[in-house]
Amino acid sequence: MSPNQSLVVVVRLFALWLVGYYITTAPWFYVQAKKVSPDTAVFYTLGSAAIILVLSLALWYFATWLANRLISGPSQTVEQSPAFDSWFSVGCGLIGLWVLAKAIPGLLHYFIANSMGANMFPNSYMITPDWHLTAIFNTTQLFFGLALFFGGKGLNKIVLWVRNAY
Repeated sequence: MSPNQSLVVVVRLFALWLVGYYITTAPWFYVQAKKVSPDTAVFYTLGSAAIILVLSLALWYFATWLANRLISGPSQTVEQSPAFDSWFSVGCGLIGLWVLAKAIPGLLHYFIANSMGANMFPNSYMITPDWHLTAIFNTTQLFFGLALFFGGKGLNKIVLWVRNAY
């Protein structure tokens, strides 16, 4: 794999990680913003999501330009090597594994704690008011992690399609 391809892979994996990290922290950010300012919590959450999305898209498309600009030399030919495919797939799989390592224990803790609390203290156990956000948060994390872990090849096909479209 050429140095340009290595840099592109690293920057694009960082862009994926940034989106994944925001997805996993957005519900908490919303709850905290709602405590401070209930009227503008949605605005701040969606505004920060838009900023993260624009930044990640800029990193995604900027990676090739950045690699060509920073690493100049005789290896400027555009070549598609199997190493790029394998590194990108491994990177997606690792990010997916990281997300799954956070989502699965979170879901298990959520369901086990709630079922034990409801069974042991049926008259006094109260579920937190933000229970639906916790469930949505962990379920979204689970699906995002599964998509990255098992879908690295599919995501790589999309990347190759976008690369060849220009």
